[in-house]
Amino acid sequence: MVNWSDIDTILLDMDGTLLDLHYDDVIWNDVVPREYARLAGLTHEEAWRKLYVETMETATRLDFYDVEFWIEATGLDLERVHREQTHLLRYRDGVRDFLTAARASGRGAYLATNAHPISLDVKDSVTNIRELVDGTFSSHAFAAPKEDPAFWRGLGDALDFDPARTLFIDDNEGVLTCAEQVGIGHLLSIRQPNSAKPARDDSAFAALAHFHDLLPIEPRE
Repeated sequence: MVNWSDIDTILLDMDGTLLDLHYDDVIWNDVVPREYARLAGLTHEEAWRKLYVETMETATRLDFYDVEFWIEATGLDLERVHREQTHLLRYRDGVRDFLTAARASGRGAYLATNAHPISLDVKDSVTNIRELVDGTFSSHAFAAPKEDPAFWRGLGDALDFDPARTLFIDDNEGVLTCAEQVGIGHLLSIRQPNSAKPARDDSAFAALAHFHDLLPIEPRE
């Protein structure tokens, strides 16, 4: 699936790639609209429409990932909401072994995530994910989501890497498409981002079922 002799740098999405997306799906598709419905006196369907249809009509793509934006939009303590669901946080199978092998191979392994710092801090407090990578880059630091070429320009300024010799793994097809357009040479999707939902078979990119499928990792020459 991967020719490691062609790769110097590894960029990794977090939610749905390294971590099971079930955590985020429960928060944003269940808990947030339910709590907002109760706070605003709406039905669940009305709350859903107001948040994810009406609000997003004037919001930016980066707003979609911005916890502070949603705190203002809902009036909810979303850091509390995130912390109350941390029992759902878990690594996808094989991730820890993969990250250990990736770093031992002499290649840089970095998080490239749309996660907001509040969300990232909560997840790191439970998973210690920052300790398993060589650096973390959030789209909020670059004021552009990964679906925007501006993110990749900002990442290029912050991290010295050769796009053509970089492996990027993400569960978001739109993000992968943008990465392909800016010249990232090796791209993998995720077959089952959410363990509570069926695996996908419609990716336009080669899809990874299990991180152990990428092992062993040859040392970088």
